[in-house]
Amino acid sequence: VLFLGEIEADFALFENSYAQYTLNKELQPFANEAEANRYSRAELQRRLQSLVAQKAIAESELSVKEKDLERHKGLLEKGVISEQEYESKQLDYLQAERSLNSMVVSVSQTREAISNADKTTRGTEINRAREEMNLLKGVIQSFNRLKKAVIDWELRYVLRSDMDGKVSFMNVWNVNQTVNTGDLVFTIIPSENSSYVARLKAPAQNSGKIKMGQTVNIKLENYPDNEFGVLKGKVRNISLIPDKDGFYLIDAALPEKLITTYDREIPFKQEMRGVAEIVTEDLRLIERFFYQLKDVFSR
Repeated sequence: VLFLGEIEADFALFENSYAQYTLNKELQPFANEAEANRYSRAELQRRLQSLVAQKAIAESELSVKEKDLERHKGLLEKGVISEQEYESKQLDYLQAERSLNSMVVSVSQTREAISNADKTTRGTEINRAREEMNLLKGVIQSFNRLKKAVIDWELRYVLRSDMDGKVSFMNVWNVNQTVNTGDLVFTIIPSENSSYVARLKAPAQNSGKIKMGQTVNIKLENYPDNEFGVLKGKVRNISLIPDKDGFYLIDAALPEKLITTYDREIPFKQEMRGVAEIVTEDLRLIERFFYQLKDVFSR
């Protein structure tokens, strides 16, 4: 038994819709009706062929009776036969005519029955297609609803990264602890063969001058810049809104190797800290802004 919490109702709806669709596919409820319609039409077609043959015989019999009646009429006029004999032949002719008319009606009725059988077959096929389409539509709609419920749940409860790597928590978090907008929950240390990233925190003042691609000079703690030089990077991401303390979060991309301006390679360590200087585009004033480096260089 699955316990899915908030998305359980949407999952149950999808599960039920899918079960109805697959059951309809397996049982084919319209198949028996379609087979019965085909058998009925085949029987009607055979009956029609028999009636058409009988009608042809009846037409021949009527033609013979008509000629026989004409001969006896001539004999009656000559006084060779009696009126009673002529009336007997006339009665035979009328019976043959009635038999032919009955055949004509039967042929017409059978053809109408075949037409109705074709109409029933088409109706059955339409109903089958409509039922399958409605069931499939129900599956698609319930699946999209379930997918939306999962996405909404993830947006509400899941912290997701767009890169592979290891999670590094900056603080101690407890179960059911409240996370506020702008809180730094953790950082992602990217997988191997990824470039380094520096996470900066910049005050709102003069933040409008910070742009993508600007140069970042980083002075690391425990690595004096007059001895080791500085690391250079580029601004690659700027948060749209400040955090709860009024700082904008900025990502600076660094080279694959941490080599300073003094050609010194810095060994990578977790939680490296320092001060970052972002060089703005206003070269006339040669302005520079200094920002406290908040997070780690991460790989």
